[in-house]
Amino acid sequence: MRGSIRIALPGGRTRDMRFITAARLRPGMHALILSPDIVAEAYGREHAGGEDRVWPRLAAAVSQPLVVVDEGDRIQALNAGARAALGREGVDLVGRRIDEVMDVRWPESHEPPVARLCDQRARVLPGPRTGWRLLLVEAGEAPPAAPPPAFEPLLEPVVDARSGTRLASALVVPGDAPRPGTDAAAALDGRVLRHAAALLASGREMRVCVTLQGPPDAALVARLRAELMHAGAPATGLEVGFGAVSLALGGEEGDSALDALRALGVRIALDDAGAGPLALVPLAAGRIDVVRVSPALVRGLAHEEHAETLIEMVAGAAGRFGTELRVCGIRNAAERDFLAAMGCPQQQGPFFA
Repeated sequence: MRGSIRIALPGGRTRDMRFITAARLRPGMHALILSPDIVAEAYGREHAGGEDRVWPRLAAAVSQPLVVVDEGDRIQALNAGARAALGREGVDLVGRRIDEVMDVRWPESHEPPVARLCDQRARVLPGPRTGWRLLLVEAGEAPPAAPPPAFEPLLEPVVDARSGTRLASALVVPGDAPRPGTDAAAALDGRVLRHAAALLASGREMRVCVTLQGPPDAALVARLRAELMHAGAPATGLEVGFGAVSLALGGEEGDSALDALRALGVRIALDDAGAGPLALVPLAAGRIDVVRVSPALVRGLAHEEHAETLIEMVAGAAGRFGTELRVCGIRNAAERDFLAAMGCPQQQGPFFA
């Protein structure tokens, strides 16, 4: 369980705290983690006068179009960039339900955290209060079905949550991924590999982790060789992840391609584990070096009882086959500490960035 609680202190004082609890870490042992809820305290002080000045001020300070939505789907704040991107200049929207003033499509639990607002894409981030959401609106027209020419990936550190040691950097492509096996997926994979090779050649990154949408095949091996050779980058610094669907599309040729990649020194990861098939055959065959737990399971820890059980099952499979385990999509300190206590110290996500 997790949430907020107000603690009574000596002298009549109170303190807003965030808490996370975990039962039965082992028989007879439970965990309770408390940390100051700084945002809630600031909100409470500002709210004492009856007027909410915190969220409009925070939204205005952000250059990217931002909408702040509370637990009742009411708009608490939005900045000028969001009004312009959504075509709502001069309209008073604060305090109104977002679905009453614009068309909204929220992402399903299995989809990337991207919503649709008036035909605009908006990345959905957890808000600083329970049930709140931050919507970062992408300016411009809605993207076409194929990947756009501009390629602006994000780098998320991979860390050991217990020691704080940085282990690698993950190259993350924001937005919806194309369907595996399509021309759009192949085009995106080529740009991802080119960017990863450039990062490795620059010497700024000791290891770069990427996720590819297409299946492993001879063409992919040739493309990867060419990109690394052109950039003068070492293959041993690259970790390539495939989803279970992509691995299944590869078939026998995919097995040979994975062997060829590993012979070059490239590490192979099973991506999005726990959100779909676990791909036990390549795991048992020793072709997988890292199992990446799906960010969807991490998001589900707050409200889905089975999420913790699924993470434990994925961790058990990784341990059984001798592979590394990495939990992806960490968004806050509570998730970091809880998963580290579960025995998942290798973590990746926007929190570390």
